[in-house]
Amino acid sequence: MSSGGKASFIGIEGSSANFAVQYNPREFSVSKSVTWEEAETQGDSTQPIQYQKGAPMSATMELIFDTTHDGSDVKTTWVNGLLSLTNADEQAVGGEQKKLGKKRPPALCFTWGSFTMNCVIENVDVTYLMFNSNGSAVRAKCTVKLKEWVVASTAGGGGGSSLDQSRVNLSAGGGGKASKVVEVLGGQTLSQVAAANGTTAQAIAAMNKIADPMADLTGIKVAIPGF
Repeated sequence: MSSGGKASFIGIEGSSANFAVQYNPREFSVSKSVTWEEAETQGDSTQPIQYQKGAPMSATMELIFDTTHDGSDVKTTWVNGLLSLTNADEQAVGGEQKKLGKKRPPALCFTWGSFTMNCVIENVDVTYLMFNSNGSAVRAKCTVKLKEWVVASTAGGGGGSSLDQSRVNLSAGGGGKASKVVEVLGGQTLSQVAAANGTTAQAIAAMNKIADPMADLTGIKVAIPGF
């Protein structure tokens, strides 16, 4: 499941989650709400309002998965990968949940073109639309709702890189926008990552503010410059 120009979910805060959709959504809606309340002013016919708080941003999309071309079970091939992003198998990295040793679903970076959002999946509704002769589903519609996630701050460590390992930098100092996000695998150099994605190590280092391109970047997610 190569990401390319596909909308993708990439794990952050140490999560190895990685899922690229089969087909990009036809519609993608984003909602951001704030709370205003009337001031308690006695004797006035019109009350002034005052700001109270802002709610996390939310986003909703509809994803279609289809395996009619090969007859495989769409649930096994695609839907289960999406649903796995809701499994509570990640260790909490801060706050009271960390102290209690609790687990939660992974925090994610959703990226599609120039849009990026650190989030968690709040809801997935799956409807199976078509079945083959043996009863296996070959087409599914998934309505996915995301909620904004505030990334925990992490202290900078060694290794020579100024990239915050808990974040994906999609519009860093090198200018331009990222085309996708990839994770540096064990033993992989920045030059190898660049060659595999049609760019240069210098361009990746500039976009992600990596001070030492020769440092061990294993496990770090880097933005690939757009074309």
